[in-house]
Amino acid sequence: MPEEIAVRLRNGEELGPVMDDFSQKKNVRKKEGAIGIFTNGNVTRDEMFLHVMKILIGQYEYGKI
Repeated sequence: MPEEIAVRLRNGEELGPVMDDFSQKKNVRKKEGAIGIFTNGNVTRDEMFLHVMKILIGQYEYGKI
């Protein structure tokens, strides 16, 4: 994450408005989200969350072996 965004988040701002400012777009939180901005649309929110869920499921299942 770019430091200019991280600083604002550490100061208590919400990610949505910060991303709107950073990207010079409106409603980033309802559209591509931060991941879409950071990857220039190469990774979608759905792809990212699916990947995270697969990792978590794998970790859970591994613990069952």
